[in-house]
Amino acid sequence: MIPKNSLSSFVTFRYRTDQWNIVQNNLGSVLNFYNLTIKYQINNNTNLLVGGIIGLQPNFSDYGFNIKLLELGAYINRTDSVGYGLMSNTLSIMQQMNNFTTGRRFLYFQHSSNFIRNVYLFISSEIDLFEHIHGSSANMFSLTSLYVSLRYSPGRWITLSGSYENFLSTMFC
Repeated sequence: MIPKNSLSSFVTFRYRTDQWNIVQNNLGSVLNFYNLTIKYQINNNTNLLVGGIIGLQPNFSDYGFNIKLLELGAYINRTDSVGYGLMSNTLSIMQQMNNFTTGRRFLYFQHSSNFIRNVYLFISSEIDLFEHIHGSSANMFSLTSLYVSLRYSPGRWITLSGSYENFLSTMFC
C-alpha cells in the first residue's frame, strides 16, 4: 500500500574544518536546501498535487543565500498510470524578484512519460509573462526555453536518444 502522506527533503551542509571562518561569515555558502516536498496520494493510479513554492535564488557572486532574490510561485501536478508506465504533467507560475521588485514572471511546464514500452519522453518549457530589464518593464507571452528529450531502449544492451534545446534567456536588473 502506498502511504497517502509523505514528506521528503534534500539538504546539504558541507565545509572543511580548516575553513570554519567561511561558515561563520556566510552560512549560505555551505548550507543548501534543494528540495522540500509534501505529497498526498489519491489512489494507486492517480496523484494530484497542488502546492506553492517559496525560496531564494542563489546569489550571483557566490551562490549563497540572498534574501533580496526571492522566488515564489504555485504549481499543479498530475501523475497517472497509463499504458506501460507513468505520465506526469506539471504547470506552475513563478515570480523571481530582485531587491523585492518583480524581475520576471513566467509559466513553467514539464511533461514526462514512458507509457509506450521502451520509450521515455521528457519536455520542459518556460514562457515569460513579464520582465523588468535595465529599468524597463514589459508584459509579454514569449517562449523562453524549450527542452525535449526522447529515449528508446529496445534492449538492455542498446539505448538510442535524442534531444533538442532552445534557450533564450535574459537577466533582469
